[in-house]
Order: sequence, then C-alpha cells, then structure tokens
Amino acid sequence: MELFIPDALVYLSFAIMTAFFVHAAIKLATFQTIHKHVCQQQYQREMMKLLKENGANPLMGCLPLLVQLPVFSIVYYAIRRIDEISASSFLWLDLGHADPYFILPIAAAVATYLQSKVMQSDVEGMNQSHAVLSRILSPLMVLSFGIFSLSGLVLYWMTGSLFMIFQSFVLKKVFQEKVALEAK
Repeated sequence: MELFIPDALVYLSFAIMTAFFVHAAIKLATFQTIHKHVCQQQYQREMMKLLKENGANPLMGCLPLLVQLPVFSIVYYAIRRIDEISASSFLWLDLGHADPYFILPIAAAVATYLQSKVMQSDVEGMNQSHAVLSRILSPLMVLSFGIFSLSGLVLYWMTGSLFMIFQSFVLKKVFQEKVALEAK
C-alpha cells in the first residue's frame, strides 16, 4: 500500500519553494546588478533576509519525505518477516529477494529520474548545477539501493515514483487552471 498524501505534500511544498525561488532569483539578480562587487557572504545574507521576509524554510521540502520513511521501513520489515509476502512472486520477481536481472532497479532509477525531471520542469530560478546534480544523484542512489534491496521494496518505490509522476501532471494542470482563473 502506498502512502499518497505525502506525495501531494512533496509536490505542494516543491511548488511553493519554486515560486519563492523564482521570486528570490529576480530580487537577487537585481541586487547583484546594482552591487556588482558583492562578496558571497553578503549574497548569502541577502538570501537569508529574503527567506525570513517571505516566511520560507528551505528544509520544508524534506518534511513530507520524512513522513514516508516509517512507511518505507514498515514495508521492508513486512516483506522480510511475513512469509506469505517474502515467498510471493510477481512476474519474474521473487519479492523476498533482490532482482537477479537488475531490471527492476534500473526501471526504478529511470522512474526516479523522470519524477525529478517532471518536478523540476518549470523551475526557472533554480540553480542549474543543483538541478542536474539532484536529477542524477537520486536515480543513482535508487539504483544502488535497488540492486541490493528486496524486489518487493523496489517495486513499492517504483510504483510510488510512477504515481508521483502522474500526480504531478494532474496537480500542475489544476494549479495552472487555478492561476489562470485568478488572473482573469
């Protein structure tokens, strides 16, 4: 069973932080053009000032993921300790053991990459090196964990990623329609 409410919270917190960072990027770009010889510390102070003014917390995006960790742990221990689950199979997978052909970990890594690409598709103010790093690092972590993890756990992770991609498309459409209605 997937816990989908934190996925929506992840998307909403990401959308709020995206809107903030676009706004902050415009203000910081203006600040940098006015003060051409600004040191990095002054730039960081200005960024922290913007965070405080807008009531934004950069760690807010981590909160919904922390909610998912206990669920992930519960799924792991359920697969390990319940014989009916660990002895079950799905397609070529033995859910209680790692995928011998590495197909599922690769598919989960691709799904995670697509998820991060969809989530970051309309982010303009985000640091591009950070975006590329997060797009590459997350799938590599999923791949490395997936190679050694139980197939049932990797299947759970991949299903959650695919659902998150679908949910992101739906929520983007809803938010875009809402913004269009408010603009009128």
